[in-house]
Amino acid sequence: MGVCFKDRGWYPRETEEDVGLSLSGNDETAPKNARIYNKILAQLLKTLKVNEDPRQQELALRIMTACPELVRGCVSIFVLRLALFNERRYWSSASLTLEPRLSSKWIANIAFFGNVISLPVPEASFFLQGSPLYLPTPPPLHAFLENIFPSVNTKAHFSRGILSASPLVQHCTALALAKSLFKYSEVLKVMHRIENELEESESNGQWKRRRNELELEARRRVPDFQVVIAFSQKAGDDVQPVSEDEITKAGPPEKVHVAMLAESSTRLLWLYHLCFPSLVAESRFDVGKLLQNSFDNDVRTNSIARRNSGLDTLRQLHVLRLLKESDQFLWSSKSGELHAQRRTRA
Repeated sequence: MGVCFKDRGWYPRETEEDVGLSLSGNDETAPKNARIYNKILAQLLKTLKVNEDPRQQELALRIMTACPELVRGCVSIFVLRLALFNERRYWSSASLTLEPRLSSKWIANIAFFGNVISLPVPEASFFLQGSPLYLPTPPPLHAFLENIFPSVNTKAHFSRGILSASPLVQHCTALALAKSLFKYSEVLKVMHRIENELEESESNGQWKRRRNELELEARRRVPDFQVVIAFSQKAGDDVQPVSEDEITKAGPPEKVHVAMLAESSTRLLWLYHLCFPSLVAESRFDVGKLLQNSFDNDVRTNSIARRNSGLDTLRQLHVLRLLKESDQFLWSSKSGELHAQRRTRA
């Protein structure tokens, strides 16, 4: 009471004339000239050590759940301890946060980044006040972007992370990217629903135009699909079957991280097909090979997936989801040809 003020979610703060309608007369501590409603909580967020204390991290996430307007600034505040709380500089000052490196600090940062991105879409703020009808005007484009693909050079950091020489860095980066893509798909669903409710047309639909702008800008902020393909191919090579003699000579494979990378890479392939079909269409990718690698009996018998049945099953589920979204799968591809190639290599 007197600290947390109702904000407008992803919409900017209203003008001073409108602020009086949303704040009670006893809100003397409410900021009068700030661009946000919750300046007090914004200052508190700057003092929380979310990378050191799980209780403080929980408090930070609960604050941002209650005050969606503060989400855009969380990572830069926590990691760099900015002296100024400028909503336009939240993420832009946090470029070092996502720079991939094998360190406990970076792992904590990228994990917290994923938790923040995974916060629910504040759909309640998209309605007219006290009405079940949606607002005809969507939030600004930067509000969508900063809650999905923040302006911290995510494309470069994600690309370097999933192609890193460290399996742990690859896995953490893939998880963070997957969470951003999940959030993006959820936002698109909400926007489609609002467009249908408002019966928007191509010519005068403000939500439809905002969605088109979001899709165009989102493509610029994610790694190229070829990068994800390279990540998937490397992970797929690691789960190829090997002979008993090779296992004896080389020793047991590092089954855990290999299975985890195979699952996360397949998840990214599916999410790219779901979120960026036009981007996928520009690349040559044979979905059939992925199907053969995932369901081939010899692979299941000899690969490390046999010892990681849970991850193997989840990976197969991603493949089936991918096939549902893909229009490039050819049933004419024969697994026998793949077996012949494997025997030749052996």
